[in-house]
Amino acid sequence: KVASSVEELDVSNRKTENLDLDQARTCLIELSMDIGKRDFEVLSKIVIDEYKNPDSSTLRKFINDKGIDLEFVKDGDKFAVQAKQKKQSNTVGIKFLHEFVGSAFAIEDFDDGFYITTSSYTKNGKDRVEDELELINGEELVSIMINNEIGIDKNGDNFDIDVEFWENFNSNNAEINTSNIPQANRISVVEKCILAVSEGYHYRPEILSYLTNNTNNISS
Repeated sequence: KVASSVEELDVSNRKTENLDLDQARTCLIELSMDIGKRDFEVLSKIVIDEYKNPDSSTLRKFINDKGIDLEFVKDGDKFAVQAKQKKQSNTVGIKFLHEFVGSAFAIEDFDDGFYITTSSYTKNGKDRVEDELELINGEELVSIMINNEIGIDKNGDNFDIDVEFWENFNSNNAEINTSNIPQANRISVVEKCILAVSEGYHYRPEILSYLTNNTNNISS
């Protein structure tokens, strides 16, 4: 079992269908803030997997992660990622960015780094680290999610929130049994599920995504 870092994410009290672009962006930011801190790290991993298409990516332990939430490898280079939920009024400044730079490049030997936040960055912070880190603010995060249909689906000119995707974050504290694994009567699918966990996919949303991408005719 993995303990959930949030009690219960309630999507039912939101408008989730036929959203215009501004409504969709607002809803995605709110949902990204409403999930737990660990869940946001999981979400950031899903975003990185779709956005950068790494050769491999791994979430670090939630406690004592040395300031690095996840890491990935792309074309032989190692990337460190820090993911922080912050209210839009609470910008990320130079202090936090320098701490991450120190963790990624001085304490550990990463080649590059990403900082992801639901908020934004101070001008001084951006100017000081622009040559060392790729910074993804809340607006850019939402754009990546919309463009890659992460937690949201295009519906003509409008958008529908993928309610099941977000509600899956509520399932982190549940044991996964065969009824939770699509087509688990097939040994190959069970093996793929075990392989997903061994490669660092520990949470139901990303395991389902992994199974969809690596098996045939899988649906959640």
